[in-house]
Amino acid sequence: MGECVFCDIVAKQAPASVVYEDDSILGFMDLYPATIGHVIVIPKAHASNLAALPPSAEEAIASAGRKIGAAIYKSLQCEGLNWVVADGEVAGQEIFHVHLHLVPRYTNDGFGFRHPPGYPQEIPRDQLDNTASNILNAL
Repeated sequence: MGECVFCDIVAKQAPASVVYEDDSILGFMDLYPATIGHVIVIPKAHASNLAALPPSAEEAIASAGRKIGAAIYKSLQCEGLNWVVADGEVAGQEIFHVHLHLVPRYTNDGFGFRHPPGYPQEIPRDQLDNTASNILNAL
């Protein structure tokens, strides 16, 4: 086994329950699902984070995600679907090979995001404008 479990899955050196595969993308069941039907979609070529991912791979992941998502809705009759990408350790990324989580959602499934204490708290417009300006300048 190599350093990256997702690369091992692509190389067929580790098992996976595959739901989708094409030349550049692989979709498989999450071994530790948040809900039943939780699928992981990865580029076959290793990229540790979104900054290292070529734009063509982003498009391929999104396209495969739409196809797999439609199949999840059809086959599992879920009520919703979260598309989740954690980019960086502090964001919750645990396997450093870019991946998209497709998490089927059902009423009272227990899965969800938690907001920080004090949420919602309206931010003053000048602070929002300043942050927006910083982001625009970085583009």
